[in-house]
Amino acid sequence: MRALVLAAALAASSCRSGEDRGVTLAIRSGPSAPRGATAEPGAATLAEKRLHLWTTACEPTAAEAQAALATAKQLGHALRSIGLVCYSLGEAGLLRATGDDATSRSRSALAAAIRRRGVGTALVLNNTDAQGFDGARASRVLASVSARTRLVDRLVALQASERHVAIELDLESMPTAAAPDLVAMVSALRLRLPSDVAVVVDAHAKTVDDPGWQGPGAHDYGALARAGAIVRVMTYDYSIGPVPPGPTTRAGWIRDVVRYARSRGVPVDRLEIGLPAYGYDFAPAGAAPVRWREATALAAREGSPLLRDDGGAPHFAYQASDGLHEVWFDDGQSIARLLSDLRDVSDEIGGVAIWGAYEADPAVFEPFAHPAR
Repeated sequence: MRALVLAAALAASSCRSGEDRGVTLAIRSGPSAPRGATAEPGAATLAEKRLHLWTTACEPTAAEAQAALATAKQLGHALRSIGLVCYSLGEAGLLRATGDDATSRSRSALAAAIRRRGVGTALVLNNTDAQGFDGARASRVLASVSARTRLVDRLVALQASERHVAIELDLESMPTAAAPDLVAMVSALRLRLPSDVAVVVDAHAKTVDDPGWQGPGAHDYGALARAGAIVRVMTYDYSIGPVPPGPTTRAGWIRDVVRYARSRGVPVDRLEIGLPAYGYDFAPAGAAPVRWREATALAAREGSPLLRDDGGAPHFAYQASDGLHEVWFDDGQSIARLLSDLRDVSDEIGGVAIWGAYEADPAVFEPFAHPAR
């Protein structure tokens, strides 16, 4: 989550190169949604899993907050909870809510609306506005028994006072040595929270224990699951880093990550995958995240034909003053294709999360909007 930001909000995470994301809207882990029709044959199985959404800002604008609530209403019972209440991990294990006074008021208003609907998730991250994800600070907090205890105390009190249905830990870019301390913290938190309140860990996607860059080694999939966490793997940002422009995710890569997680002993009901509803504008000097609405408007403005790769991901190119740009993103068609292509591992996955929901293609959510039974 650390490197890329769109306006005040859009960022993305966990990839083969080591870039990270900046998070926000979480949806509760709960029972699977009722079964029903879906938008595309073959997509049904994954679309029936419990659904989670991330938007793109812990401190949403009024428009984004309203859109989040509208999406929740659109999905109805398929979307089990929604939360935009974010806290930053401080030194000595203390939490501080992110944002200034104005955005805090926005957060409070949204939290009140969420409570009225009987749902809510608290997200705790080690992100700083200036430096992105601070893995060193998080590892210091987790390594201190006293700081870790204070953090658990605060989270338990926070859940009790605000009635969150899940505590989501998005602690990224930590050294591998932090792995046992994170597990210890999750275990302590799981023991102290009510049994119906989920503990979720947003985990770097990987297919080996330690790929050699800062972050993935600190997420011990099997140990976290045994400690009681839901392992929410951030399977997106596939083409960010020292690689050519390309899709934000690939079915084959997700399949490999899922099979690795299962081989590490993560039970099906504790394993979730993240899918992208955004993209990147790859310029000669680097990549900038873009929303679906922006990408499609840019293609129309530049008169660029929209192409699709062999996995269904839309992309186009255009010439700018700094050189040739390639734009890759996801839409309803590419997400439906992913759901279909992953049907062979759908029985190995307990939930689906979508990152970049704000100003995403509305068709992204259609497979998940099940009729009541």
